Amino acid sequence: MEKGVIERVSFLSMIIVSAVIVGVIAARNINLEKDYNLRDPTYKEAVEFIRSDQTDKNQYNQSYTCIKFANDFRDNALNEGYRCGYVAIEFGETNHAIVCFNTSDNGLIFIEPQTDEIVTLTPEQPYLGEIIHRFSITW
Repeated sequence: MEKGVIERVSFLSMIIVSAVIVGVIAARNINLEKDYNLRDPTYKEAVEFIRSDQTDKNQYNQSYTCIKFANDFRDNALNEGYRCGYVAIEFGETNHAIVCFNTSDNGLIFIEPQTDEIVTLTPEQPYLGEIIHRFSITW
């Protein structure tokens, strides 16, 4: 295998392993009694939750990064009974984490938990000034 192929495979493997680890850590913070009753919110419920959630008030720093924003938002949604996805976005040399809801009446919406903005993700299109190579959702 060429060096570039090995580096891409290694990078993708790191993203997958990170998502699994994040999922395990997030699962520890969820009220498991409510977890059995998770449901997809309506679009209106999703917007109301986004407005009420306080995750965006946290300060980004070296130890509170996009992963922590996404985990906290997701944990809060799960504790409210809403199924919320963790979205791992792969750019060329970096990656980023956001969240999503699959609303019951308006389909999939992506949310930037640092700003509460509903965003659009499309592979090979820019987001945050970088081209998205791919993204994956972990429910």
